[in-house]
Amino acid sequence: MRETFGIERAENLRLRDFPTLRHVVKFVYDHRPDLAAATAVAVPDVSRARGRGRRPVPAAGSVGATSDAVAAQVLAIIAEKTGYPPDMLEMDLDLEADLGVTR
Repeated sequence: MRETFGIERAENLRLRDFPTLRHVVKFVYDHRPDLAAATAVAVPDVSRARGRGRRPVPAAGSVGATSDAVAAQVLAIIAEKTGYPPDMLEMDLDLEADLGVTR
């Protein structure tokens, strides 16, 4: 993940600190907040009058949605490493217990 997203190595990180795919995506956003801005899209602000104003929101509404470019890339990496098809991966799967990811 660090190589893919250009995140520097931190010696104090452990896999157990990031038990699910959702945690891994959050890790990427925590260390690369610029990627969150890149996934924002403009959608109508329903609290305003029709046709007025737009506001940025994360793609698909939340971190972890597969339409989110970072989440999609994380799923692709995990699929490659584990052999599970990306469409079978869910953001709340435990990396170690459900997917067999260790280290």
